[in-house]
Amino acid sequence: MYKVADIFCGAGGLSYGFSIHPHFELIWANDIDKDAILSYQANHKEAQTILCDIAQLHCHNLPCVPIDILLGGPPCQSYSTLGKRKMDEKANLFKEYLRILDLVKPKIFVFENVVGLMSMQKGQLFQRICNAFKERGYILEHAILNALDYGVPQIRERVILSGCTQKF
Repeated sequence: MYKVADIFCGAGGLSYGFSIHPHFELIWANDIDKDAILSYQANHKEAQTILCDIAQLHCHNLPCVPIDILLGGPPCQSYSTLGKRKMDEKANLFKEYLRILDLVKPKIFVFENVVGLMSMQKGQLFQRICNAFKERGYILEHAILNALDYGVPQIRERVILSGCTQKF
């Protein structure tokens, strides 16, 4: 059974596909938003939830269970083509994703965000993010997927960046 953690978890949409498959076990999830955590708890009763700013997430407040798969989609307002697309504090939250990745050292990660991330700074930001994962030893794949194709009743395109270690 693969152990899964979800950061920037929201209501748990990204976790859902893993939760319905018998080979995955949701261990813990983190979000800063109380309402998001309440929704996550309603959707995924089996997982421990951690309500705090991701910057406050450290070894001492995480369950002592090795994590095989790390999920997460940092807030997307900074990257959205509908937003201002400015490099603000939220735009740097992918660095917190990397910090947690370094902390839990999963074999696999799934990083989700808006398609606009790929064109920020003429593609340079996406390339920097990819390079940061590669520097940590991950082999990368990415695709643009539409939630409509997976049973979600809305057109919602996202870039999915996934990686696995060479040891896996």
